[in-house]
Amino acid sequence: MSGPVTFDDAGRAALLAEWDRQAAEPAPRGITAGGCALLLIAAALAILLPRVVRALGAEPPRWLLLATMLILGLVITDGLSLVLRGGSAALSAATTRAAEALETLTSGFDTLDAEARRRTAVSLLCHAWHGTGASAVCTLDIAVARVRLRAALPYVVAAERVLRDASRMQPVFTMSEGEPHGS
Repeated sequence: MSGPVTFDDAGRAALLAEWDRQAAEPAPRGITAGGCALLLIAAALAILLPRVVRALGAEPPRWLLLATMLILGLVITDGLSLVLRGGSAALSAATTRAAEALETLTSGFDTLDAEARRRTAVSLLCHAWHGTGASAVCTLDIAVARVRLRAALPYVVAAERVLRDASRMQPVFTMSEGEPHGS
């Protein structure tokens, strides 16, 4: 495909519908919140349990207190681990989807039918950024992707412009209309 790519009304509507479909797919749930809850509960128990035992005047065997504290220490460590790496499931899924779309577009763009081109280009654009609340992480190297896309780049940029004009997405390959990212 050479020269500028444009979409008619039906093509624009199909791109928007595909974006809406892919954007509505649920992302894998992160486990950060569960790790945080586990960490807080175990830490509270580790701090309060010895005080409660002393306040009740109970004298459990020393080995039982040590075993309980060891278990709580392991649970605290596990909770901290979940907090630190718990959000990676959704990022990993977005990165994989973007990489698969990039590979499909680079390995056989000319052989794809119109629907497959649209679906794959939208997948690349939809998963190029992964939002984590107040921040976003780019899931691919844009400069490398631009080079790898070769023949597919005009199509992907045109699709991005349609989606940006409809306020569906932030820039990936374009920063503003007609201004390629990184040039």
